[in-house]
Amino acid sequence: MTPSPTTPQGAEPREDGAFKTTDQLVDEFAAALKDKLNLAADKYGYTNGWMRVDWRDNCIADLNRHLAKGDPRDVAAYCAFAWHHGWSTAPAAPTNGGGESEGWREVTDEVKDGREVLAFVPGLGMGLMVLFWMDGYWREKANMMGLKIAPTHYMPLPAPPVPLADGGR
Repeated sequence: MTPSPTTPQGAEPREDGAFKTTDQLVDEFAAALKDKLNLAADKYGYTNGWMRVDWRDNCIADLNRHLAKGDPRDVAAYCAFAWHHGWSTAPAAPTNGGGESEGWREVTDEVKDGREVLAFVPGLGMGLMVLFWMDGYWREKANMMGLKIAPTHYMPLPAPPVPLADGGR
């Protein structure tokens, strides 16, 4: 393969004709990451604590803290820890103080317990409806008829507003 004007200087072709630059980058970065982790082990006494299964939230918080600090090797280390466990690097969903996550959640059988939820139904106007599950169907309180719809996401309803002291006048 002939180098193009965008081929990095010094790039060597592989047997398959592609250039080695990505392989070289990964190898060099892996070596730098390994050196950084070994230095941290020597300096702070870190060993295999990353293998614990109970620290996902702390891992992601540390990942975000290291993003702000700016060393890509530290960020990569926490990404590797999360990757090892199969954890998403998305921040944990905020809670409403009662332990329930705020925001949209995928509909599962867990929500089919009779409570009213704000549901998103694709292809249905705006797609938002207040629904509850009863006798094998999603229902609206207003008409109580079983609806043949399939919401994909829901969120808990907020608490009702507190009445104004003057009755709203």
